[in-house]
Amino acid sequence: MLSDNAFQINDQLDQNLASDRKSRYGAYLRDKRRLFFHNGADSPPTADPIEFAVTAWLIATPPIMSPRYVVSHPRVQETKVHWDDDYRAALAVEIAVPAPPITHRLPSRWSGWVQDNWSPRWRDPHDNDHLIVLSTVTIRVPLNPNVLPDPTYTAGIPDTSCAKIAVAAMCRTVNAELTNLLTAIDTPASRRTTSGSVS
Repeated sequence: MLSDNAFQINDQLDQNLASDRKSRYGAYLRDKRRLFFHNGADSPPTADPIEFAVTAWLIATPPIMSPRYVVSHPRVQETKVHWDDDYRAALAVEIAVPAPPITHRLPSRWSGWVQDNWSPRWRDPHDNDHLIVLSTVTIRVPLNPNVLPDPTYTAGIPDTSCAKIAVAAMCRTVNAELTNLLTAIDTPASRRTTSGSVS
């Protein structure tokens, strides 16, 4: 479904799984609306486009939504929001990557990230009967408030269409930076470095 995009919206599944036949994500937004009250329950919900967008993103992804509204590339392990000292936000994306050549100096044979027949996702094998090397790269993509919508609410409930626009804008921003990288990682030459040993 994803090709080489880091993230993609799954509107069709969202509608198919919706109890109201409109949006399952919308139901989650209603249920988790208190997350938008960044200054406490006695204050209004956030009017900041960045705070609104990152909260909408948090709700659209695991562990809150599963199946998720925002589908990630099989190599994406997790995302976090990173705030700097000037209160600028970036989406930190952790990507499973082939081990660097230096790991071939290890004396024992090792294996790295694996894929199962039942899922395309790259995952930790979680076994300790041999050496495991798990290499990741974390890329922080700055979020631009100028491409995000102004927050909209009805009786304190975030507007589903506005939240979807915000999440889609974040997807476009991150995809513009990461798509070429993800394509390059999965070239045959790169994938040959998922395991190895020193002879």
